[in-house]
Amino acid sequence: MCQILNVKRILLHILLASSLYCWSQSTDRISFSHLTVNDGLSQNSVVHIDQDSSGYMWFATQDGLNRYDGRQFKTYPLQFEDITQDRYSLLGQLSFGPNDEIYALTKGGVLYEYIPTRDKFVDQEAVEDLSCIHLDADGRLWMGTTQGELYYKTSYTQDPIVLPGSYFITRIKTIKNEIWASSDNSIYTVDQKNKYGQRLLTLHEGDALINDFEMDSSGNLWVSTFNNGVYFKVENGALTPASEVFEGFQLPENIKLERMLIDSNDNVWLASYGQGVYLWHSK
Repeated sequence: MCQILNVKRILLHILLASSLYCWSQSTDRISFSHLTVNDGLSQNSVVHIDQDSSGYMWFATQDGLNRYDGRQFKTYPLQFEDITQDRYSLLGQLSFGPNDEIYALTKGGVLYEYIPTRDKFVDQEAVEDLSCIHLDADGRLWMGTTQGELYYKTSYTQDPIVLPGSYFITRIKTIKNEIWASSDNSIYTVDQKNKYGQRLLTLHEGDALINDFEMDSSGNLWVSTFNNGVYFKVENGALTPASEVFEGFQLPENIKLERMLIDSNDNVWLASYGQGVYLWHSK
């Protein structure tokens, strides 16, 4: 059982007329503040959260892409998809590369690339039925589709990599210098040379749909599901509900999680559908 000392739990709401609430498991009092349209956020419902190499936080909404420096927002005129059903969600997304490249998957599956010299996002060629994107350590753009197919930027016209048993790729990331992808209730490692996906793990918990995964600086794997909470896995261990590992890690019943981010300080951010954004802060 993994134990973390001085665990703090912080609940953030970035919703209409909502606040950012913070509290601690210790007796220390933590102040609260607000992050809403009144502070410059373009919309109070956020579908994607990310952090770039400079420490800026990025918030994607249906009405603009927001870059936040801790004091103020800069908004770019991009609109992001927000389609959430009982069984899945199809959301807009950002991806950051090793040399500060930024790609944005926006409404209608339109792909944009950020041009720093112009401080502007420009639309790019992409495959059809895009569901997610990822920039790897070499700056190569990977694209997943709603048909369970994987492409990378130099292979638009080539045969895709198909993950066995998959039908909707929800996330692509670089983990341990490998490309990993999630679909349905499984996570796969991707063999780019042989164009094949190998199932790494499967979550056998009801109708759990894996929609995101992250590895923290200690090598622990975090897995968020759309409809079955968050799971935690130490190296060579089994996937275990985070609520059974960390005291006080309790999410609302039937919460629908949409995105997860582990930031540069190992804070775990969880974006939900209709219930705000949760932050688990561990030191």
